[in-house]
Amino acid sequence: TAEWHTLKVEFTNDYSNAKCDRNLIVDYATVTFPDTSPPLTECPVGQFKAEYRNEVKGFTSSPVLTSCVSAPLDYDWSTSSPGANVDSDNFTSLFEGTFQFESGNYEFDVATNDGMRVYVDDQLIIDEWYDHLGSHTATTTMTTGEHTVRVEHYEGADDAKVAVSWAKQAPGVAPQDGATGVAVDANAEATFSEAMDASTINANNFTLAEQGTTTPVGASVSYDAATKIATLNPSADLEANTTYTATVKGGTS
Repeated sequence: TAEWHTLKVEFTNDYSNAKCDRNLIVDYATVTFPDTSPPLTECPVGQFKAEYRNEVKGFTSSPVLTSCVSAPLDYDWSTSSPGANVDSDNFTSLFEGTFQFESGNYEFDVATNDGMRVYVDDQLIIDEWYDHLGSHTATTTMTTGEHTVRVEHYEGADDAKVAVSWAKQAPGVAPQDGATGVAVDANAEATFSEAMDASTINANNFTLAEQGTTTPVGASVSYDAATKIATLNPSADLEANTTYTATVKGGTS
């Protein structure tokens, strides 16, 4: 690497005769070797390419430190520097990588000090670009396959922190079981773990009924193949202070 190194040269007599007729030479020299390794251009799928720059809120200068790092990100540098040649204050960090996702809704959780922006496939999902210490979340729908995640972060002064993770949300229903204070014009939703045949999801097998009765309320039912979410939209407002039960059953009718 392009820094100071100590070079040690030794020569030792190994002649079998007991009489030494050769010299022992020991010498030391301090020399500089140029860094001839090629610049890091990309990282494997499943890792971020991390770049650090000694500038604030910008990414115009050349990185002073570059490496491949694994997800999730979890760095708490406090008042220290992220690495060699990076200032402890007034720096930016950029993490970009390609990752495999399954189809479904994903929640992204971040913690930052100071500012952070998160993009998925160049779409901004978290925009907290200001001096602060905070935690934030965002939910986005992913398709099966590779997707690009980009995290932009800057540190102004004092402590620095970057934490980014994501997880697929489990299938569920909305409103949640036992929920209270639900609006009378709210829809009911059911999220499936696998892709469904839209023709099998209708008002006959996704129903909503007042608790204690078997007669479903009038409603229309739709299915979004991209999110795997079925939505039941009642034809009229529901009764206030009344408990309803949503039911999803198999079959086409």
